[in-house]
Order: sequence, then structure tokens, then C-alpha cells
Amino acid sequence: MKRRKRLALASHLAVAALCCLSAFFLTFCRLIESVNADTLMSCLVSFIHWTPFVWEQNRFGSLLPWLAQWLRNPLYNYVAQTWLNCFLGVAAFFLAATLVVPGRRGLLAGAVGFAAWILFFPALPTYNYFYIGQPYAASIALFLAAAHVFKTISMDQLLSLKSWKSWLLIGAGLFLAHWVNLGMAPAGFALIALYAWQRRRWRWALFGAAATLAFAANWWIMQWVRYTNKDQTQSLAFVPWLKNLFAMTRLLWEQNLTEPAWNLGVLAVAGALLAWSLWSGLRRTGLLRSTLPFWGAGLFFYLLVADMKWVEVNDHSPRYITPSLFFFFVGMGIAMVAMAPWKIKAMRRSLWLFLFVLLLLPPALRYGLPSTSLPRRFLEERFGAYTAQILEWNPALMIGDYWRVWPTVFHVHWKQIEIGKPTEFYGLSHRSFSTRHMWEKRMRPGARLVALEGDSDVEKYLRLYQVSPVRELEHKNGLILLEIGQKE
Repeated sequence: MKRRKRLALASHLAVAALCCLSAFFLTFCRLIESVNADTLMSCLVSFIHWTPFVWEQNRFGSLLPWLAQWLRNPLYNYVAQTWLNCFLGVAAFFLAATLVVPGRRGLLAGAVGFAAWILFFPALPTYNYFYIGQPYAASIALFLAAAHVFKTISMDQLLSLKSWKSWLLIGAGLFLAHWVNLGMAPAGFALIALYAWQRRRWRWALFGAAATLAFAANWWIMQWVRYTNKDQTQSLAFVPWLKNLFAMTRLLWEQNLTEPAWNLGVLAVAGALLAWSLWSGLRRTGLLRSTLPFWGAGLFFYLLVADMKWVEVNDHSPRYITPSLFFFFVGMGIAMVAMAPWKIKAMRRSLWLFLFVLLLLPPALRYGLPSTSLPRRFLEERFGAYTAQILEWNPALMIGDYWRVWPTVFHVHWKQIEIGKPTEFYGLSHRSFSTRHMWEKRMRPGARLVALEGDSDVEKYLRLYQVSPVRELEHKNGLILLEIGQKE
């Protein structure tokens, strides 16, 4: 028994090490080219002012920003959060596959699902899953980790005091999963319900009850938060729902068309495997039946998200169906392993070589070999155009468009840290109310602000934050220097 436990521990550590390496490849590859203000917002929350939720949000909990608070350098903070989210994103494939297919087949299925996603899917959905702007990966991994802990509890110990430590871990995992991203709840519930129904394991109703309590607790906290997005919970009528559904699908299809044509092969493979899985579930038992909870949960979440007002408000963005895409690819990995010639002993002996290749080679082929200098070089080129001029003027705030202000604030803080200057520079844009107690004291007559030339949002935010009167002092290098005057 002790030898078996040591082997199991060694296996888990080996998988974790491979996930760490794969996360390193994803963190330092060309996926960074999709970084925007939403991604960097998680870093700003971490090193400027931490709040339980991302500024002026109530859906995304600030777990990763909290863990990275000790890294005050914005570049290191960004790298740490991105790496951790990528690690959890890779680990989630193994947690999902081994939940329904234990052992070596489950490990291989998780790796195949990950490799299929990286190789055949567009860069933007991949970025949305692995990077910190949309914390789906961390939420999914925490939920599945809690499910694995529940699975280890025997039926005899399920309601006994002996299992209190396991229930404590389950509760913590479920609470954190829903805190990080409450939107994960419907997909998680659907997966567990389908898994329990298919396997006739009704004890999972207790896990569902624990997940419901975690969801309810986070829902209450979400409503308590000062800044709430009530529109996101409103449902649509039938016709707008269909419009949302078709619009999201069309955008996802167009994202595929922007990549090489062979990427579309994944759709044909997925359709064939789905048909095979359904046939297997009706005609016989076997490994392919293990895909049904993932196909079902993914489809359920896809249809549900299309019914959200929030999706309509945000231009039917496919990023909201990221959990569905994750479940589809996990199911695809399991189906592919079901067709593999597992009776060949050489394949069994080479499992770790297969895992190594499947986790590291696809990111390298698709997005290039990792380079530790890439984040610094890209962030400098993408967001550093105005930093030198801002440091020369030394204004109190930058005002204007959300997508331009916050990346510039990130870069200015980064450069101030590197040269040893005090980091007293803030943004005045969407999501600035959360730091009002920090910048409001600097908004006195004579204080200087900076804005981009031609930015149409400047007047809007001057009115919103009641900054007046202001006068222009100087135009230089695409920037306008403003000064706050005396109120009459």
C-alpha cells in the first residue's frame, strides 16, 4: 500500500512538473500578442489597489492578483499571474479527463485534448482561456480539483466526522472556483449532473449540494459588491436568444477562417467523434461513453450563455463560451484515446514520453519556442509609446479611452519602479471609481492631467468625475497636457 501511494504521488508530481513546463511555453510565446487592457487590469488590481473583485466588476474574483501582490514590479506581476493561470489551465485538462477515465488513459486523454486545442483552434479563444483577462482556467481547475477530492471519499465515510478534512478542502475549492468566476457554475453543475446520471452514482448529489452552497455564498457577495452588472443576469426572449446563438457561432467560425484552413479540420473531427460518442452511449458501454458528460455540459452551457443579456451587450463575443470549448476538447481527447491501440505494450511504457511531447511540442509548433525576453519586448513596443513624455511632464493622472489609458498606466508604473521613482500615477477612465480614494486627493487646482490627442472619451470622463475647469497647456508627441483650474 505504501509503495502504491509513493508511486501515485510520484505520478502526480510528474504531471505537475509537465504542466509547469507547458505553462512556461504558453507564458513566453506569441500568445502575448493578444494582451489588452482587460488582461493588464488584473495586474493593476494587484499592485495598485487590491479589491475582492476586479475593479467595478462582480463576476471575476481577484484570487490571482492577491497571490501576486508581493510582486510590485508590473512586468514580474504580469508574468507570475499569467504563468499561474496557464498552469491551472493545462492542469484542468488532466483533472477533467481523469475524473471520468482514471489512470494512464485519463492522463493521455487530457494531454491529447490539450494538444488538439493548441494545434487546431484559433489564437484568440486560446488566449481567452489561458491568459488572465478572462479567469476561466483557474475557476475550472479549482472546481475539478474539488470534484477529485470528493471522489476519494468512500461511501462509508461520506457523512462521518472522519471526512471533515476532505469536506473542508471541497468547500474551499468550490468557494474559490465560484469566486474567481461565477460564470463557471452552470457548466460545472451540468458536468456533475450528467456524470452522476450516466454512472448512476447518486452520492454526487452531496457534491452538488456543496457546490450550490458555494454558488449561493458567492452570489450573495456578488450582490453586496458596490459595483454590479445587473444586465448580465437578465434572460432574453426566444428570438434574441437565437440571434445571440447564431451571432456567437458566426464569430467563432470567422475566427477560425482567419487561421490556416487546416484548423477547420477540428470541426469535422469533433463532429465525427460526437456522433461516435452518441452511438456508443446508446449501443454499448466503453471508454467513448465517458465523453458524453463533457459533450452535454459543453452544449448546455453554449445554449445558456446565448440567453444572457450580457452577451448581447458585448457584441456576442465567443469568449463567453470558453468553458464549452474546454469541455468539447476534453471529450475529443477521451474519444481519440478510445480509438488508440492501447494493447500495444510499447505505448503503455512510453506514456510519459507521449505526455512530454503532447504538452510541449504543440505550443512550440503553433506559437514558437518560448523566450523570456518576449514579454518585456512586446509590452515595451505595444504600450510604451507615451511613457517617456509622461515621465517628463510628471502628471497626476491620464484620462480617456479605457483601452489606451490602462495599458499606459501599467507601463508608466513599470518604468517608475525600474528607475526608482514614486508610483503616483493613476488612470481616469472606466473602472476608476475603485481607486478614487487614491487619486481624488491629487485633483486640486494646478494638478496636471495627460490625454491622447483626438481621444473622444476625455470630455465624457471629465464630466463623469466632475473635473473642471481644465485648460490645455501643451501638445507634444501625440499627448495633451491639461491643468485643473480654480472653480468659480
